[in-house]
Amino acid sequence: MKHLLLLCLLLSPFAAQAADAPKLTELQRQVTQGGTEPAFHNEYWNNHEDGIYVDIISGEPLFSSTDKFDSGTGWPSFTKPIGEHAVATQNDSSLGIDRTEVKSAGGAHLGHVFDDGPKDKGGKRYCINSASLRFVPKADLAKEGYGQYLPLFGEKTPASNAQPTAKEAVKPALIALYFYADWCPVCKLLSPKVAAARKSGALDDKDILFVTLNLTDKTTIHQSLLLASALGVSDFVRSQGSGTGYIAILDTDSKKERLRLDGSATSEDIVQKIPALLAHQP
Repeated sequence: MKHLLLLCLLLSPFAAQAADAPKLTELQRQVTQGGTEPAFHNEYWNNHEDGIYVDIISGEPLFSSTDKFDSGTGWPSFTKPIGEHAVATQNDSSLGIDRTEVKSAGGAHLGHVFDDGPKDKGGKRYCINSASLRFVPKADLAKEGYGQYLPLFGEKTPASNAQPTAKEAVKPALIALYFYADWCPVCKLLSPKVAAARKSGALDDKDILFVTLNLTDKTTIHQSLLLASALGVSDFVRSQGSGTGYIAILDTDSKKERLRLDGSATSEDIVQKIPALLAHQP
């Protein structure tokens, strides 16, 4: 199941949003690492607008306002996730009592699920922290690439937003990981070359997923590790320690490194050598 969730994320149309996820606030960092925000003093506990709630880190859809209800607890509460594999659960006995923790497919803490929800809706109460979510109003769904969820609100899916089926989805053959940090002197040399290479369009091939892992501080490291987990490359990323200032290109299936480009690489090297690997796939 875990591998299926990671594969779904990798094929997801929201993978690019995960790669460009905004820096988390201190509260968002604490909550996604297992903390809890104050009841009744959070962004969405009393939100009644139509729309969906997505993962603050990856952008993956998690819950819909159509399943939201007033539980009286002071936190956003839902009767079910937006999809069968939208979230993962695991046992949590951290407070000396058995609870069921709710996590995103990428591993971020969302909240807990209880069996005291509305009986006519399945009896579940997904008690979720606002700080782990981002709300996308119904009016913005198509614009932000979530148009496939408009039928939840009685509207048609725009053709440009139709979500690909598993058969239609194309899995990239290569994952290019740029290990970056603001304090890294090599990154100051490499980043302009990366920007030039990406601007050329050579790395926008459907067979290449280019991801920047920001390792500047504890917050960005945590966010990057969650992203790596979502992409199924967390073991490789952790094996690199604190190294920065290079691009590692991995085979998507085997997760083995095919090529490494460091600060001495030119923008032409990046443009030519990464796509060239596609002609010699194992």
